[in-house]
Amino acid sequence: MVNESTTIELEMGLSEKEFGRALPNAVKPYQLTTQSYGYLLDSDDQQIQIETTALPPRAIASARIPRTMVVLKFSEQSKAQVDEFMQRFNRYMHRGGG
Repeated sequence: MVNESTTIELEMGLSEKEFGRALPNAVKPYQLTTQSYGYLLDSDDQQIQIETTALPPRAIASARIPRTMVVLKFSEQSKAQVDEFMQRFNRYMHRGGG
């Protein structure tokens, strides 16, 4: 099996601060380190970089919804490992709606 680099870009409806608060539970069992660009996740022989960028809020009528661009960079993880990580990440980061 060949492991390749994978990059996933997500536009998320939360502020960078809200993202940072929710992240630790979403990335267990990875060791989380804050970096200048965002976050670095370490677990044994695997690393994931998470870059965050604040975007202008989305305006819907008089409501303003914060937005953050999140770029996840996986190196040396298999597709199965990326899928497993993203399943947990999405479960913890999901914001419910009507």
